[in-house]
Amino acid sequence: MVKAITGWLAPIRDKLYQDIADKVSGMLKEGRVLDVGTGKGWLPIKIAHRSRGLEIYGLDISDHEIEAALKNATASSLPNPPKFQVGSISSLPFKDESFDLVVSTFSLHIGLTRREA
Repeated sequence: MVKAITGWLAPIRDKLYQDIADKVSGMLKEGRVLDVGTGKGWLPIKIAHRSRGLEIYGLDISDHEIEAALKNATASSLPNPPKFQVGSISSLPFKDESFDLVVSTFSLHIGLTRREA
């Protein structure tokens, strides 16, 4: 199991997520965004705080992480919180061209095998 980023790395992660949220909000005013390997959902939540016109989804292979992401989204009190679901990058549970933007952070190590790429 991969541990959550805590301690001295947490501020670096938070700054990266804020920078990405700022960039996304500058690129898109409306549309659909997918975060692949969302973990506890912090990036989609930050994006949702910055961009109220976006429909934001988070996908992770771990039931445990998606449960945490759902709790974090509920606690964020956003009027239109991100939606989260369990799924794999190698077999996305969405139709092709469903999203205007796809992001992924800290999940390269669990990506596709050479055969799938």
